Amino acid sequence: MPIIKHLLLSEIHKIAAGQVVERPATIVKELVENAIDAGATAIFVYIEHGGKTMIRVVDNGCGMDNVDAQLCFEKHATSKIQRVDELPSITTFGFRGEALASIAAVSKVKLITRNSLESPATQVVHQNGNVTVSECTSNIGTDITVEDLFYNTPARLKFLKAENTEQRHIVQLIHAFCFSHPEIHFKLFSHQQIVINSPQTTILKEKASLLLPYNPTLLTFANTRKDTSVTVEGVISNHQYGTYDRSSIFCIVNKRWVKNYTLSSAFIKGCKNVIPQGKFPAGVLLITIDPLLVDINTHPRKEEVVFVHPRIIEQLIEATITSTFEQSISNHIKKETTHINYAPVEQQNKHSFFDQPFLQSATFKKAPEPVACWNNVTIENPIQESANNIQNTVAQNFNLFNNDQQKYCNRQEESTTIIDEQHRQANNFKHVIPDTYQENQQEIAYNTNKIVGQLFNTYILIEHNDGLFLIDQHAAHERILYELCEQQFKNAPTIGLLFAHIITLDQVELPFVEQLIPLLKDHGINAELFGHNQLIIQSLPVYLKECALDDLIHATVADLKAESYNKSFDPLHAIRAQIACKAAIKAGDSLTEFTMQTLVNDLEKTSNRFSCPHGRPTGWAISLHEIEKKFKRKK
Repeated sequence: MPIIKHLLLSEIHKIAAGQVVERPATIVKELVENAIDAGATAIFVYIEHGGKTMIRVVDNGCGMDNVDAQLCFEKHATSKIQRVDELPSITTFGFRGEALASIAAVSKVKLITRNSLESPATQVVHQNGNVTVSECTSNIGTDITVEDLFYNTPARLKFLKAENTEQRHIVQLIHAFCFSHPEIHFKLFSHQQIVINSPQTTILKEKASLLLPYNPTLLTFANTRKDTSVTVEGVISNHQYGTYDRSSIFCIVNKRWVKNYTLSSAFIKGCKNVIPQGKFPAGVLLITIDPLLVDINTHPRKEEVVFVHPRIIEQLIEATITSTFEQSISNHIKKETTHINYAPVEQQNKHSFFDQPFLQSATFKKAPEPVACWNNVTIENPIQESANNIQNTVAQNFNLFNNDQQKYCNRQEESTTIIDEQHRQANNFKHVIPDTYQENQQEIAYNTNKIVGQLFNTYILIEHNDGLFLIDQHAAHERILYELCEQQFKNAPTIGLLFAHIITLDQVELPFVEQLIPLLKDHGINAELFGHNQLIIQSLPVYLKECALDDLIHATVADLKAESYNKSFDPLHAIRAQIACKAAIKAGDSLTEFTMQTLVNDLEKTSNRFSCPHGRPTGWAISLHEIEKKFKRKK
């Protein structure tokens, strides 16, 4: 008896839909691209629950008549091409005729469209394989609604992510459309609340300033390689700006947003030695190329492209970005020098600025120090006083290494100020300093290995019998603080800020606020949402008093955003790793011999000391045999 059977056509469509419909954002992409191909100048997108329960796209394009409105749902029915040899020169987005058929196979679809004032609008409803066609009233254009995605394929439904995650993908997609087609007015609504409003403009820089995170200062660039007919242009954030991931880099090829790692890598390489390490630029890269030199038909959802000469394009991007930053710096230098009017040398010597009579007779008085009240005790110069005492508390409990040796090791001196006594009484924090640390620095148990010194103010060199050992001071201290934070974070003493610290969040960061605030509270950071897009911090642990709070918050959100799809992701680990990273000794900090020795001793007694919380190694060994081979002493 034969076991091979033909599948029902409806089941074939459901299976094939998996190649086109991955998540709500892919549906929005297909519908918006159809609207662009229809010549729309205004496209409004409405979603609910991240697009899982409802997606609606309304445009003012050319619309369709009654026959086309029904035929567009047929498999491989398209108005874009007639023969396969037209693919290399195609300029429209869709061409396979699969999108609407695939969407209708896994959701409930209602289409309303009209192409002229002389004919009525057509309404087509697809649900459970049943099609209903009727006349209705509508403006010229198309209004399509998709509801209950994957309602008939539960196996696919369970793989959809949380509402915030799905909405974030849609927001990023609409941003890309705004950059690739600035001449179109885009709006995005979520639960009837407007999320994006991007009016028409012909200037990309204006659009990017409106949509990129934190409204960075932008530099424009453009370059053309004539022998390959390739043009790269766009905008990039200046050297003072940096994000914590690649999500703010948009690569657009022939007005099509693509996800290409090599293009974004070339974009980042152009910023080498300009953007701080660990951060990424924000910008829009527009590539215009002969359609014959790029293949857009390599991915089911047309998100990836293949170039005939990829290396040439990468080199052009990298050189253009590098040149843009160099020119920007040169322009600043030129502007400053042109505004300085130097007087003749004789005149300068004759009339020195400090010889002016009004300066000689002037009396400069020191401004009065601020006065503050802390627990009903008035303190002169509270900022300096509290900073000194908090430093002592931090050194005593967390063993934070400070470049100032005296502040770090002088623990036997008793403070005489009332504020220091209050800190000491309020401190129920358990001592986490190993037993080998005594009150006197002379009693510290040095290990037998010899510290040679510090290399590039970043690596501690240790000589031992087997060779040379290098310790990354930042990674090592980061691991030490992470372990201490993990053990004692619930008992860490906190301090109230004299002035609340306000951090402005970007639109793509807001969905993670509900997850972020409890994490911060668990670690002694009292934060709450202030207004629509700001976070206000009123108190924090003493060991974070010198930490850059903006960097800490944005980096933690970037971790939550990057790992939101990973079910094994531990948010507690993420924030502790960021706290340890921001509070640790930095690469470039000059350390005393005592501080280096203390750091080494701490690391020796720390668990998981082989790597920092982010996975980078804390140390690297170079054997004596390797060294002697380099000098031809041994083979």
